[in-house]
Amino acid sequence: MSLRLIIFLVLLTISISPFAEAKAPTFDSGNYIEDVRNENEDIGKPLELMSIPDSIRFYRPINEKIFDKNLTLEFNRKYEDIFGRTEAEATYRDRGRIDYVEGPNGELVSVHQNSDKELEFGTFMFRRMAEYHFDNYSKTDENLRQVQEVKERVTNYEVSVAPGYSIKSNYSISGNYFDVNFNNPIAGARARLEMDPSQFGPTKIKEVRLAADRGLSRTVTVEAHYTVYDGIAAMITRKSLTPHSSVSLTGSTYFTTTGTSRRENLGLVGYGSNF
Repeated sequence: MSLRLIIFLVLLTISISPFAEAKAPTFDSGNYIEDVRNENEDIGKPLELMSIPDSIRFYRPINEKIFDKNLTLEFNRKYEDIFGRTEAEATYRDRGRIDYVEGPNGELVSVHQNSDKELEFGTFMFRRMAEYHFDNYSKTDENLRQVQEVKERVTNYEVSVAPGYSIKSNYSISGNYFDVNFNNPIAGARARLEMDPSQFGPTKIKEVRLAADRGLSRTVTVEAHYTVYDGIAAMITRKSLTPHSSVSLTGSTYFTTTGTSRRENLGLVGYGSNF
């Protein structure tokens, strides 16, 4: 072999050696691997999922804790009994006069007297909230549980009449009334025996309110209301248009010539929305 050929081979070997010894590029980040075949070995620790703490997962705003579903329903029914069951009826009953407004039962009352009704309702809300949340707290407190059990035995009654049919009653100390619910699969039915709310403990009954409601479809419901002592009957049909709006048709008449409400035949069409 000639000397020139040996020198050429040596130079060729030296020139290509960096490429022969070069390695694939590496990554500093731990999010990538060089070869998917070694994924289980190179990826390191398995992915860990953090669980959401119960304090966040079951978090409820303070207003939902104070005004829960049951308490809100009770306040809505009480408000409707006093000021009107639909937006149209509430507007009609409260249409303005110079010195007088129409009271919740149709009678003309002064603005001062109407404010007294609002104050009475606000007082009821405060007293009822205190009673309701004290009852819930007493159920979880060892020192008060026995007191709460005695109270429930005195104020709550439930009687099963037949499978699916029962009668459940509850006495509200704060409102001084008895609520009686007739549980059945046909329609919602209830009665309220109202006594003097300013007195403590059962007194003479001032009014008996009867109510029934039934859903005709997913968006249409029908309600019937009757005040026994006042002699007023009302029928209400509601139709939901959206989750935040509805229309209503209200009709009412009287069955006695005297009472606390105005004697009139009334028909109202209304639209209501909330945001």
